[in-house]
Amino acid sequence: MNATPTAGKVRPVLTVLAGTLAAQMLPILTAPLLTRLCTPAEIGAFGAWLGVAATATVVATLRMETPMLLETDLAGQGACLRVVAYWAAVLALALVMAAFAARLAGLPLACMQSWPTLLMLGGAVWLMAYQSIVNAYAVAHQRFGAAARTKVWTVVAITTTQLGLLWWLGRGSVALPLGLLVGLLVGVSAARHYVRPPAVAWDWRLRPADRGVVKRHVRFVQFSLPSDLLNTLVGQLPLLLIGSAHGAAAAGMYALTHRVLAAPASVLSSSILEVFKAQAAQEWRGNGDCRQSYRRTFKLLLAIGAVPSLLLWWVGPPLFALVFGASWRAAGDMASLLAPLYLVGFIASPLGYVLYITGRQHHELAWQGGLLLVTLAAFLLPVTLRQCLLVYVWGRIAMYLLYMSLSYRAALAISPSREHCNAR
Repeated sequence: MNATPTAGKVRPVLTVLAGTLAAQMLPILTAPLLTRLCTPAEIGAFGAWLGVAATATVVATLRMETPMLLETDLAGQGACLRVVAYWAAVLALALVMAAFAARLAGLPLACMQSWPTLLMLGGAVWLMAYQSIVNAYAVAHQRFGAAARTKVWTVVAITTTQLGLLWWLGRGSVALPLGLLVGLLVGVSAARHYVRPPAVAWDWRLRPADRGVVKRHVRFVQFSLPSDLLNTLVGQLPLLLIGSAHGAAAAGMYALTHRVLAAPASVLSSSILEVFKAQAAQEWRGNGDCRQSYRRTFKLLLAIGAVPSLLLWWVGPPLFALVFGASWRAAGDMASLLAPLYLVGFIASPLGYVLYITGRQHHELAWQGGLLLVTLAAFLLPVTLRQCLLVYVWGRIAMYLLYMSLSYRAALAISPSREHCNAR
């Protein structure tokens, strides 16, 4: 019996979802082992290191993932890959030099790291940028299974290597970044085996064809790159600012809390978003508004998120102490404080897609700028960490309520033109 058209459309989504679910949940499932092999200060130092690497990776890709999808021939796609490989190498070298200078200058975040760890920062940025553009190549050729297998191999390699090095070396400050680097190398090898992207020929300068692909898609560098960098920076800033102002141990507590709360919420909300995208866009095209799908999705998100958030708010400290060890009880205190914020963010983030359907992306960018200012203001206050977190939580809740107000008004609006119905 032949597969139905619907099954053919659903299968790639399920494949990608399975890979994403494995990548998100394996670190959560192994976290109780990790927290018993590492101190909060070691996890905090690694979290700060990874936050810098993740932010730099956005710049390293130049947001060439979408141009990779738009290029119709192998020559153009190969040029996208070479541009990212070249620019990521340049940026990685500059980042290592800047990190060494920051360590010599005595900056707190740099002083958390050892010299070998700072050297590994460049390698991590290059490998993450390369994996990102290779994943885009896989999507462009509809090799979803290959992309999912690569993602699973990467996460399994990172997790097992980190745990093995912790057991062998007993030094989380070295084992965690080194394990990540080894895992990324395994992931790149898996990508080359499963995805089979074009080979990268190294040169001191970009070829004319490579510069040409950047010029053709320069708007992604001009607009998508700043927007995505701002979004990533807003997500990484709390940990970086906590580490800088309150030390590595406090950053470690926040890193664990964020990992436990954010990963499951991300998997669930992204799955709901895929359905909401289709329903809201269809309703907008048919009715000129998407209020019904908006209200349905709001109720669904609230129903899913309310009970876990209430549980964390109520029994966060003893629950974290039981699961992760007594030394991590303070992370449970943070989870209790942050639970309302993660609930509101879990609801607001998928619903914000309405701003893209209705052609109001400028509202999204302005809101992201406001979120950055709120985050900076909260953690730069000369008060205790708990007081900083309270200001951060309620400041961001206020911003998310504003975001929902903007998206709901957009959902109610009558479209003067159906041309604004586009994809995020």
